Amino acid sequence: MATIARRLGFPEPTNFGRFFTRHAGVTPGAFRLAHQGR
Repeated sequence: MATIARRLGFPEPTNFGRFFTRHAGVTPGAFRLAHQGR
């Protein structure tokens, strides 16, 4: 997640995590688990 956060211009991975959770309605980890194997 840190690599993705940096590539998107977030100063810290936690900033990206909060942004993702607000917009997706789930944490990045929960999203990953729900979409594994697709």
